[in-house]
Order: sequence, then structure tokens, then C-alpha cells
Amino acid sequence: MTNEAGQKEVHMTPEKSKFDWKRVFFILLGLALFFWIYFMPQWKDAVDPTGKAFPLSPEGKGAIALFLMGRHLVGI
Repeated sequence: MTNEAGQKEVHMTPEKSKFDWKRVFFILLGLALFFWIYFMPQWKDAVDPTGKAFPLSPEGKGAIALFLMGRHLVGI
């Protein structure tokens, strides 16, 4: 549009902030995955190649849950 003096008129509308539901969904999905793994009942012992069994501590289960949550959020 041009005005009477031949200059272009610029009309700016305020930018609407769009809420990113997809991002929130995947963050909540990652948190749900973490809590689901962390609060599962005790897993079976891990067995190494020599046959020795190692029980998985709650901290170990939390580490696995964090790894899977990070992997999920990064999308690897």
C-alpha cells in the first residue's frame, strides 16, 4: 500500500506466540519413561560372562532411566 506522498505504508501485526504442544508432549513422554523405569519392581540380577550375578541398585536403575530418557529426547 502507498500513501498520498507515494511512500509505502508498513503495517505490523503483533506476533502471536504459538504454544508448541509437540515439544511438551515429548518432554512429558520422556519423563514418563524415566519414572516408569525408575519405579519398576526390582529387576533380575545382571550376569557377566563368568557367571557372576550383580544386583542392580536403585541408583543403577536411575542411571539407565536417565540414559533412555536422554536418548528419547535427543531422538537417537
